[in-house]
Amino acid sequence: FKRILTTYPLFLEYPDSSTPFVLTTDASGIGIGGILRQDTPSGTKINYFKSRVLDDTERK
Repeated sequence: FKRILTTYPLFLEYPDSSTPFVLTTDASGIGIGGILRQDTPSGTKINYFKSRVLDDTERK
């Protein structure tokens, strides 16, 4: 997924209600992130992604 998210152009796709969704999350000591995607015969479609750095209180 790192290659997908760091390769331009990055286009978010409209969801296809006939295809299952896959939610992938990850966290470290400094940040959190997630990707909502759909795997289709024509390839992976990124529907939404979000990441952010944790503040000092959240890191404890």
